[in-house]
Amino acid sequence: MPGEQPRYPRREEENQHLCCILTRNKPAVFTDVDSVHPLIPFEFSHYTERMTICIHAMREQGLFLEFDVFNVEPFVINALRRALLAEVPSMAPAEIRMQQNSTILSDDMIGHRVGMVPFRADPRCFKFRPADKKPDSLDYGILFELQVEPKKVARSTRHVPVNPKVDMVKLYSTDFKFPRESSYPQDLMEKVGPVHNTVEDRILVATLHPAQELEFRVFVAKGIGKDHAKFSPVSTAFYRAKPEIRLLRDVNGEEAHRLRECFVNNKGDKAIIEVVKDQSGRESAVVKNDRLYTGCRKVLCDSTLSDAVKIGFRKNEFIFEVESVGALPSTVLVKEALTILKNRCEYHLLKLARFRAPIPSVVKMEEHS
Repeated sequence: MPGEQPRYPRREEENQHLCCILTRNKPAVFTDVDSVHPLIPFEFSHYTERMTICIHAMREQGLFLEFDVFNVEPFVINALRRALLAEVPSMAPAEIRMQQNSTILSDDMIGHRVGMVPFRADPRCFKFRPADKKPDSLDYGILFELQVEPKKVARSTRHVPVNPKVDMVKLYSTDFKFPRESSYPQDLMEKVGPVHNTVEDRILVATLHPAQELEFRVFVAKGIGKDHAKFSPVSTAFYRAKPEIRLLRDVNGEEAHRLRECFVNNKGDKAIIEVVKDQSGRESAVVKNDRLYTGCRKVLCDSTLSDAVKIGFRKNEFIFEVESVGALPSTVLVKEALTILKNRCEYHLLKLARFRAPIPSVVKMEEHS
């Protein structure tokens, strides 16, 4: 009808919010991602007011967090990701004192397995341990011990690798206990409150023969992922550009079903394209949830459907996902990472203010006759 707006407009102005449009053969190239124009004076207050964070999903008791970030450059999001991986502190085994080991596993192998076990302790209650301090101080960490005493078994079954008559001893993460000193648990509870040994209870540490003996102590200290990967508080922390899928024309009937099958895992709640029926019973394709798009270009290779879909990524809009190891919720880790970035910015501003040269004033020179 004259004067009616088309359902699928193709004006070039609508592509301004897209920094990348996918094609069949060309690689994805992100261009013009800066939100600050070089000719417009930069105002920090205006820049921060435009930044928006929207939490999309939080599950697994707060360990998994997914949120969207709007109007921010990629380097800012990447700085947040690097801070989560390498600069937010956490608690991990830093020193193992092996007292007795008669198992087939070497001391180094047991130390490696114990070193990657996540412990449930709040790093904000502890300090970084200096090199000249003892590891058993409550100010710098927690001390655990594990002790398995040998049992008497028949000599005929002592050196048999696999014997169904002998029940092997399996050591799990729940076997880590506090030291036998009576004052240690009370002092630790007064300092940091109730402390659990590990994040998960069924983490297998080693399998022993009943005649074997193992005894050692573990000092859990505060550290950052930049020093070692075991101190990283997150298992995954990544971001991706927010996708946008737009239908350029009506896709009905058999084409709608083929369009739905062009996207990977397009079923149930994870459907990107959905086929719906109108009142007349005609089936047509609609975009249900384009944020689940993972980069498949199968639809662009179809000669009959490539002109019906436009796939792009929105400018300066990102999807960020964080999964905590278990010691602290993901929301706390993101706040700690933002605090680290804020402190770093303030440090560099002080450095710039100290070494910045004063701006020379304009002096009008008068001519003397």
